[in-house]
Amino acid sequence: MANVDFPKLDGLLSESERSSKLVSWMVYPEETQEKVDAVYGDEAQQYEELSNKLEYQGPSTGTGIFIKFLKQMFSKECNILDLGAGTGMCGELLKSAGYINMTAIDLSEQMLEEAKKKGIYKAVVQKDLNEDSLDEFEGQFDAVICIGVFFTGQVGPNAIDKILKVIKPGGILSFSIRTDLYDNEGTGYKDKCDLLQQQGKWKQLSSEINTLFGKMDKMGYYMTFQRRI
Repeated sequence: MANVDFPKLDGLLSESERSSKLVSWMVYPEETQEKVDAVYGDEAQQYEELSNKLEYQGPSTGTGIFIKFLKQMFSKECNILDLGAGTGMCGELLKSAGYINMTAIDLSEQMLEEAKKKGIYKAVVQKDLNEDSLDEFEGQFDAVICIGVFFTGQVGPNAIDKILKVIKPGGILSFSIRTDLYDNEGTGYKDKCDLLQQQGKWKQLSSEINTLFGKMDKMGYYMTFQRRI
């Protein structure tokens, strides 16, 4: 794979890092033809280091918002699903805040192996959100956090329907998504969120725009919805 052509990365990453599949996926996920599990799996051990270099703020910002709602609505014993958990960056922040009943789901077995090493999850499960059923978890979780998962070519908007089913009525889903993807009508993310609201299946509790990748000036929506029915 050719080096990522992004001027703001000049001097920030080594030659090998600039040519990595993972960096290319982070910068231009919609233009990367590699399968997601291959991208993350091959470079799982580098993920957090590269995330820090790119100033990936999704986990810290998204988890901060999520914790705000957890404090308002649930006890520290609430049942949490970290969906698209990766190496467990969100889970670590939740554990530090006193939340211990957490399950992790991710597509990449290698990323989940890194998450397991942290000892913060009750269960770690490999699932493809586009292809696999989540029926075994139906109605089990008080709250779901899903950071850095919704991308064109990664997890599409139709996956939201199955995610909603694992949440108890009254429970919440917090997620991040790049502003350019959400606002693009062709991706279907905004249409799906609006439709679920119109159908009374959830209501929006918050939406804010904040930084996703500081080094690439990429912004994201951080949204929280509450399941109603």
